[in-house]
Amino acid sequence: MTLTEMVTAVTGNLGNRSEGTIGNESTETVAVRGINIGLPQCVKLANPTAYEKTATLALPSGGDMIYPYPTIEGERIKDIVSYRFTRASDGGRLNVLKVPYPQFVEITSDFARAHQGTPSYWSIFAEEIYINRVPAEDYNLLLYCEVWPKALTLDDANTPLPINTEWELAIEAYATKYCYMKLQQGVQATYWGDIYDEQKSLNTQVKRKVSQRGNGTAGGPSNRDVLDPFVRSTRVSQF
Repeated sequence: MTLTEMVTAVTGNLGNRSEGTIGNESTETVAVRGINIGLPQCVKLANPTAYEKTATLALPSGGDMIYPYPTIEGERIKDIVSYRFTRASDGGRLNVLKVPYPQFVEITSDFARAHQGTPSYWSIFAEEIYINRVPAEDYNLLLYCEVWPKALTLDDANTPLPINTEWELAIEAYATKYCYMKLQQGVQATYWGDIYDEQKSLNTQVKRKVSQRGNGTAGGPSNRDVLDPFVRSTRVSQF
């Protein structure tokens, strides 16, 4: 199903509000926003690793102590789960500790960039990455991240939704619920919210059954932890 087809399905559930505006925005615009909220939740259940990605930041010799926050294929990094510093020359691993920015400021008194060496600490502040020394050689910082997906807009009319067909009703129900919430029609919002919860539960149960019996491949189902896309990680470790 394309974005346009999903918007048509959602607005068709709104009765006499299917055309016109909701608040000061077009009905279609509000529907797309609801789709953008519901879609990552469903994708994460359908494919737990869909929004887990890696990004690499090059730290050149003699470069700087401050670097721009990296991006991943146009998607915004929501959470850094694990990280690894390595030497570019041989891939050797460095022991660099991530610390909160106020602690980093205490540790790093020299922002005049006079000291070169191997970084010992790093931090994030205002969408920038800080290391406590100017790199003495070329290093790489590999980040294992949770990301927010790129938000769809009405310009993406013919873009297929990145999810299997069985999840389309759940997304439609969530976006319809969102529109009714914006219209302050609580009864209808609750009705469509119940449909969303039922479809989500049904699809999750089916997926769980497939996982329990395996998919015909050696090794059977995986027991790996699944990261929640809407909760910031409580652990940031080196890997």
